[in-house]
Amino acid sequence: MSVSTYDPNYAIALRFHGSVLPRVAPSVIMFAAWATAVQCVDKYTVLSIGIDTTVITILSMVLSLLLVFRTNTAYDRYWEGRRVWSEMVVAIRNLARLMWVVIPNDLDGEKDLVVHLLHAFAISVKCYLQGTDAFEEIHHIEVIRPVIPALKEYYNAIRSEGSLPNGWSRDPSFLNAAEPTLAPSLSETPDNTLGPARESSRGDITVVEPLAAVRLRDDSAETKLGHDNGSDSRQSSKATLTKSRRRRHLSIPQMVRKTLRHGNMTAEDIQAENATVPYVISLFLSNYVAHVRAEETIDAIHFGQCLAAINTLTTCLTGFERIQKTPIPVAYAIHLHQALLLYLIVLPFQCIRLLDWATIPVVAIAAFTMLGILDIGKEIENPFGNDANDLPLDDFCKVIGHEMNDITTYSSPNVEDWVRHTDEACSHSHSHDHGYHDEKRD
Repeated sequence: MSVSTYDPNYAIALRFHGSVLPRVAPSVIMFAAWATAVQCVDKYTVLSIGIDTTVITILSMVLSLLLVFRTNTAYDRYWEGRRVWSEMVVAIRNLARLMWVVIPNDLDGEKDLVVHLLHAFAISVKCYLQGTDAFEEIHHIEVIRPVIPALKEYYNAIRSEGSLPNGWSRDPSFLNAAEPTLAPSLSETPDNTLGPARESSRGDITVVEPLAAVRLRDDSAETKLGHDNGSDSRQSSKATLTKSRRRRHLSIPQMVRKTLRHGNMTAEDIQAENATVPYVISLFLSNYVAHVRAEETIDAIHFGQCLAAINTLTTCLTGFERIQKTPIPVAYAIHLHQALLLYLIVLPFQCIRLLDWATIPVVAIAAFTMLGILDIGKEIENPFGNDANDLPLDDFCKVIGHEMNDITTYSSPNVEDWVRHTDEACSHSHSHDHGYHDEKRD
């Protein structure tokens, strides 16, 4: 899909691609036929069915206001969609820049994957809005192919199961395979049921692995934890602490079931709404950022900036959902259609006395104009589709992909190299300027 720009030349009037004419033509023909029938009845029968023009004039004013309000409302949604997409692009650019520059160059492989996950996020947002398969499209991003199976597994587990799959990585960088994960709250547990919590190199906190709190074990794990070495009171206190912490970490499906108590939606509906590919990718991004912070690869300031950018991505995703899933009130749509239908039905009765047979083209033109405005409002109120007048999301995603490729083509430059070269160039320039002024004074 390419961006259709406004052409000020009159030749655009002859353009059909992107025009509403093909969609409104059947209705225009129908109302023209109706005007023909009214004209024939008035012309060839003894009936005089013409009416005064005052009624149509009043109705025209009311209908014009309704159409203007309808079109403005639809365009506001269209422009809001473009604005939210721009905010998402800003967050993607900022996060890619931070990760590529702040994280050391010896982690270029990880950085390359995570930066291209941002491209995958944009594509998955587009697919989510258009109802297409995101995994099929992001598979074309060669760099992230190794992590796509993990994304699929996590996504499917959230949607259909109550826990993460067996074999889910305990490593928050999601770059290595490992064992099933739970929220580790102890440095060591009996039989390694929960897995070790990792001590930060700062020594003052215990780092809980990102994403580890998502999966809960069954009751047998708690029982085993409580009864193993029961004579050891220290082990018992650890088990109690673990249980109390685990109660605060509900899995996503459990949160869904809890929400069901307060709403009428089915579990499948809520899971479909929440378990989206872009949101899963944002979880993986948060996962990695938390990991590099725990390893003290980045400082607290850059960590906060990265999280702020990821929060913006999630906010934009919610904004897209708000635009797409908030319909125009049905009562307003029904009333507008009824008023327009009434107007076009009554219009020939006003025109036959003054225009005679010219009533037919006049009614056809009026129908084309008003039905066209109404159809434009319908098309642009959801700007995320594949119609000619929708936002060119494919092109937007390609631009993001090119930028991510450009960023990851070379390692982050060594500051000492280009600063030193700049200093040398400046010194040479100053010495040349001094020599020039000395010669001029002589």
